[in-house]
Amino acid sequence: MRINSVGISPHRKLRVEEQLGVIRRRGRNRNIIPPEEMRIKNQEKWKSESGYHMRSIVEGVFSVFKNTFGEYTFSKTKEMKEKELMLKTLVYNTYIV
Repeated sequence: MRINSVGISPHRKLRVEEQLGVIRRRGRNRNIIPPEEMRIKNQEKWKSESGYHMRSIVEGVFSVFKNTFGEYTFSKTKEMKEKELMLKTLVYNTYIV
């Protein structure tokens, strides 16, 4: 750890613990982590509610599309670019199925 680094703030730590389902108690047993199944269930619930990982899935699809057909269109006008991209998409979807 660097000399001038700052640790996680108590407020942020509390929010992360709440999201993961960590039970907060006072006294000797202040932080008791629930069983692994409960933590995984809370993470899965958070992922589905927040849409986590959807952006990386979409970026992956765009990456495959660009690697297959190239980054640019050959058409000059907007109408023809739309048609070209629709045809490329149709070919891509046919190829995937």
